[in-house]
Amino acid sequence: MSWDSFHIVFIRCCGIAALLTNTLMFHLICYKSPKNLGAYKYLMLYFAIFEGLYAILDMIALPDSITLRSALLTVVSSRKNHMLEVLLPVFNVLYWTSYGISLALIDVHFVFRKAILNGSDSNIEEFDMMGFYIYPEGIEQRVNWNSVTAIIAISANVGFSETIMCVFGIKCYKEIEKLNSKKTRSNQYQSVQKQLFLALVLQTIIPLILMYLPSGVLLFFCFTDQSFELFGRIMSTTAAVHRVLDPLPNMFVVNKYRNALTSYCGTIFCLESNVTKGVTSGTDATSSLEMK
Repeated sequence: MSWDSFHIVFIRCCGIAALLTNTLMFHLICYKSPKNLGAYKYLMLYFAIFEGLYAILDMIALPDSITLRSALLTVVSSRKNHMLEVLLPVFNVLYWTSYGISLALIDVHFVFRKAILNGSDSNIEEFDMMGFYIYPEGIEQRVNWNSVTAIIAISANVGFSETIMCVFGIKCYKEIEKLNSKKTRSNQYQSVQKQLFLALVLQTIIPLILMYLPSGVLLFFCFTDQSFELFGRIMSTTAAVHRVLDPLPNMFVVNKYRNALTSYCGTIFCLESNVTKGVTSGTDATSSLEMK
């Protein structure tokens, strides 16, 4: 199987899985949320909707990242997605915009949690390429300063994002400890806040491993003029996996959601067991009649 064929199948499978997990998360938030979740519920709904739309965009555009030496290009090809050529740059921009929003949204989580805890609730026309080339060859200018400036801006944004995560993560932890020591809120409220904070920490680790780390490694090797094709492909695939895994911490850490999932699974397995028992008993009855 060629890389293009594998890439199309992988992205669409991840997109379908992301739609399933985020749709389930949307249902759990709407109907199974703790009563004292407050306005945070609507932020979680927005995240589930955004990740679902991002997955749909990924399945439609099928973007692929290509790296070589000091260059990184994200390619949207009409050969893959059978899209009108005039739409290729639009979907390329939408993909990069969604990628940036996805990196920034985790900061919104931490800031909002802190606010809650403080008391408020082939043919070149068939492709569109976006990216950078730090050390272009064949021209007098050795360094492409436009690309360098863009990379510095992106790196500063990522650094600022990580700083916000650390600062507000520490603040959230301190506020939870204060709640535990003062006993000013009910045990149920404190338990929910602990669960949400743990889920948020796990939701931070997932993009750190699947988005921040691959993009950081890729930028480093591009700056050293040593990048190769595999790095870009890793970045495009890990970004797709991130949208599948992102809702899982809330599903399995928050008791209300986990209990609802357990109940759903139990209902499904019980139905299957009943069907199996019915088929088995029917088979046994038929066998006994034949013996008679």
